[in-house]
Amino acid sequence: GFSRWGPPTMRKVNVWCIANCVARENEIFEEHVQYNLGATLTQLGFDLKALAATARATGAIDSDPMFAASGRTRVPGQGKPAHGTLRGEGPFDVEDFLCSMTQDVWNRRMLSRLTRDYAPALNYQGPTNRSYRSLAQYQSALLSLLAMFPDLSFEPEGLYYMQDGAGTTWTSLRWSATGVHGGHGPYGAPTGREVRIWGITQHKIEGETITEEWMKFNEFDLLRQLAPDPVT
Repeated sequence: GFSRWGPPTMRKVNVWCIANCVARENEIFEEHVQYNLGATLTQLGFDLKALAATARATGAIDSDPMFAASGRTRVPGQGKPAHGTLRGEGPFDVEDFLCSMTQDVWNRRMLSRLTRDYAPALNYQGPTNRSYRSLAQYQSALLSLLAMFPDLSFEPEGLYYMQDGAGTTWTSLRWSATGVHGGHGPYGAPTGREVRIWGITQHKIEGETITEEWMKFNEFDLLRQLAPDPVT
């Protein structure tokens, strides 16, 4: 069928998404969804960077009107980010574990938490069908992202989880991040632009170790935010 991206291509696509739904009495009243749009467009034959530039030039995707008033909060003033909450003695606390880990890794750049909290044979599925089968690959990708956005500020916004009673915990963490594109990487040369990213990450935690992770964030919109300004 026709879409805003053009006429039918007759290509087959394989796409997955993450949906966080909140229900009361079997009725969903709140939902947050992340679609794998980058993967869809790639399988349809599009060049993501070229299409993002076109979308920026034509206004096919509107910017968040509230973003202009945002501010980076990772390092207020010249201070350091706060330490993540440290788990004390006692039973495993899922919320404490994930919030302290994300604060330490993403905001304090304490990548040693990865080897402490993730399994070496991590199974990871990410945006635009990225797939890693080791913690080393995951760490390399994370370092690349932090190199492109050196002041990236990560903020958890909602956490949901369930436990099976046998030591396995399933979680879904909704988050947002802001940062300035100040370094080289897969998204191209630095543009100096401030970007907003939001996403959902799900984990499988066995005991106290993350063994699987599924992450979705608005990668195509991120490319649109970094695309060249339209020529006037």
